[in-house]
Amino acid sequence: MKIAIYILMKYYDKGGTKGIAYESAIMAILLLFFCNILAFLKLTNNFNAIDFLDGFSRIGKMAMIAGIFIPVFFIIKLISPEQVMVSKSYNPRMIRIARFILIIYILVTFITTLIVPFIHI
Repeated sequence: MKIAIYILMKYYDKGGTKGIAYESAIMAILLLFFCNILAFLKLTNNFNAIDFLDGFSRIGKMAMIAGIFIPVFFIIKLISPEQVMVSKSYNPRMIRIARFILIIYILVTFITTLIVPFIHI
């Protein structure tokens, strides 16, 4: 996961996201993680596990989701501190391989996220 954060940090370290590259990288990892969790819940017929949100208002739903996202965000920050990630360097060959794997992973995740809702088990 650290090399994925490193690669995404380098990607976000340009333009308007330069000042928040580390946070943007973590949020991208979180997005992929939660897309995979939702796809898994749907495939295992446990999607009703998130039905508890039905009784809440829109703001309540956002607060509940933030209550899930924020702790995971800070756990990732503890595992991969920004100072360590900024000063870290990887072998260029390893970066190329990891970048290729990350791109494939992102594509598979988004394709799965788009296809899974139409699968009826």
